Amino acid sequence: MKTHANLQRQMIRLFIITLLVAGCGMPGPLVTKDRMIELKNHFVGREFVFRTDWTNQLLVYKGEPTHLCLTTPHAKADCLSKSERTKKLLAAAGTLAKITDVTQQSTWRIYLAYETDQNKTGKIIIETEHLDNWAMHGPMAHAKWTNDNATPSNLEAMVSRSTIRFLAEDDIESQVVETEKVAPPKQLSLTPAVTPKPQAEKVVRPQLRALQAVAEPARIIPGKTLRLNLDYRLETGGRESIEVTETRHLIFNGKTLPGYPKQRRELKSAGQHTSTFRQQIPSRAKPGVYTYKGEVCIDSACSSQLMRFSVESR
Repeated sequence: MKTHANLQRQMIRLFIITLLVAGCGMPGPLVTKDRMIELKNHFVGREFVFRTDWTNQLLVYKGEPTHLCLTTPHAKADCLSKSERTKKLLAAAGTLAKITDVTQQSTWRIYLAYETDQNKTGKIIIETEHLDNWAMHGPMAHAKWTNDNATPSNLEAMVSRSTIRFLAEDDIESQVVETEKVAPPKQLSLTPAVTPKPQAEKVVRPQLRALQAVAEPARIIPGKTLRLNLDYRLETGGRESIEVTETRHLIFNGKTLPGYPKQRRELKSAGQHTSTFRQQIPSRAKPGVYTYKGEVCIDSACSSQLMRFSVESR
């Protein structure tokens, strides 16, 4: 009786494998060489910032950074126990990096290779969803990457949701502002009173526009003073003033420096605003490339910008 049951299970599994091999229900062709070239052209050379601490235990699954042991039902507890002993931080949140290659090393995984601004290398694995048949292992348990789903826009949406943020050109090539913008003083004037006509009220949300975060000078030696500037235009939505929070981060080797972030919260009126925080570079500061992240938040939105500067030896 037991032998008969085992035989039935083997026949069912063989039937399923036959259907899969025959391509029953499979969407489109697998990823072609032309598509891989398209992916390389789209991603290689682009700079980004990690939005989360990236470790050797993580991959991108369903658009989220996920522990590799949680994407399979097989021996989860044992997998989690073993992986904790080998856990390694590859890139801290806020680390700058650049994509160096795109490869496909299995039918269900695409790899984005990267190199950080400190010359450390790693990879971001993007994995397809598992099939309903959890009894299968390996390629039989995974959906496959094909030309239909391995598109530049789809992969970028997956990694950008919670894992990384791609930098635009103006994020990394901010121009130095040599003169501060000073708003002209308001002039008093008398105008005749006019009785306004009743109108339907329109809700206008405050807006934050044209943020520039600039570190001056772009090259500096220990003992000198660094200026961390924020320049932006504020629209208060008809209010006299709104609360604005300015935050400044200094990052080196993927880690925020002691004493940072620096934060200031105050009420501001509509118009152009410029503020500066001065930081003396300590005599023991390590030479290298640092990152200044300037961020401005109002009640309805936040905007931030990154700029790199160098601390050089005397």
